[in-house]
Amino acid sequence: MHSKWFTNSLVLLFLFSGDYEKHFKVYNSFTLRNNFNSFTGS
Repeated sequence: MHSKWFTNSLVLLFLFSGDYEKHFKVYNSFTLRNNFNSFTGS
């Protein structure tokens, strides 16, 4: 739950940032890795 809030706040940060598209790629890879970690249980 806490990590969900953390990633949501990252989205808000990127939305208010100037380089939204660049940051979105970073955020996308971050959440993909995060989801994989939760599936593998680490």
